[in-house]
Amino acid sequence: MRILFLFVLLLSGCAASTATPEQQVDAFYRFYLNAFVSDSGEDAYNSPIMRRYVAAETLSRLITIEKIGEQQIVGSDYFIYGQDYVPEWIAGLQVGPATDYLGGKMLDVRLGREAGNTQHLRVYLRHEQGRWKLYRVRNLSDGYEQPIFDDNALAAAQAHAATLVQ
Repeated sequence: MRILFLFVLLLSGCAASTATPEQQVDAFYRFYLNAFVSDSGEDAYNSPIMRRYVAAETLSRLITIEKIGEQQIVGSDYFIYGQDYVPEWIAGLQVGPATDYLGGKMLDVRLGREAGNTQHLRVYLRHEQGRWKLYRVRNLSDGYEQPIFDDNALAAAQAHAATLVQ
């Protein structure tokens, strides 16, 4: 009986982590857009729910950047490429099909915006801890990517912040 229980528990754990890349990204953006406006704190980079959806290296970089005074690396929210957001954007959420990209996945996301416009993002995923997790986000609407993985930009921002403290 104990063996059967352990087997069922093992299978249920496997089933919970088999979300497709599309399902994972859709779930992340539905969570994130709601958390973004609710000020619940669940969208903080160190929250357990963010660790469920976002790659560890990405979160680590964002936490490091967040601590730098007057940094110029991230000028808007990294995951939506916007300063502001309204809940109506969720209704316009569209997650495209995933394609293989450098050992991970890549897919397009569109967030609904005012006047029928959309914010077009490209999301890159890694398979980490048995789940697909967001690794990189690019703004295709404006042809821009916030340089969170640029070590030179990070070092320059840290050096600049050090001069402000003195």
